[in-house]
Amino acid sequence: MNNSTKNYINIVFGVIFLILVIVTVVTSNIKDTEGPVIKYDKKAITYKKGDDEKILIDGVTATDVKDKDVTDTIIIDSIIPSNDGKKAIVVYAAKDKSNNITKVQRVVSYKGSDKDSDEDTILDGKPVIKLKQEKVTISKGSSFQPLNYVEKIVDDKDEDLSRSISIDGYYDVNTSGVYQLYYYVVDSDKNISDSKLLVLTVE
Repeated sequence: MNNSTKNYINIVFGVIFLILVIVTVVTSNIKDTEGPVIKYDKKAITYKKGDDEKILIDGVTATDVKDKDVTDTIIIDSIIPSNDGKKAIVVYAAKDKSNNITKVQRVVSYKGSDKDSDEDTILDGKPVIKLKQEKVTISKGSSFQPLNYVEKIVDDKDEDLSRSISIDGYYDVNTSGVYQLYYYVVDSDKNISDSKLLVLTVE
């Protein structure tokens, strides 16, 4: 093997080595922007409000391309009951070491608390309207959106009665005082719910 051949081989190996070094450096500096993948088994789950949320996490895993198993980062971001109270959307969240967060949703069977069940019972076909709270205090001149205080409406036929909400009562956000607002809803069969009282105090 003459010197020119040896020099050629050395140059080739040198170029290959340099390419490998560049690839390694570039790869190590690429920012991780991909979140983990969350998976869960298909077994049926019934969750009752107030129960230990661990039953919702059993069988749920999270893996990341870079960090591998990140199951221990899984949390339940939220539990959102459906309007009929029979199902709920469970939102899971997990993150990797680069703080990339992934969220997925899962539908489970749902049961409210005994108190919720009593309040949501439909009698004689009448819809049920429920408020988030019974009393509200605001400063004079501030904004007040009465529909924001409706938590949910339950009906045996109509799924969405949000546009059928009526509010009886008068209030003036620019005048101090105590105002009584009565909320009720009418379904497509003209059944009228029992009214719910919201006491608004303007200070």
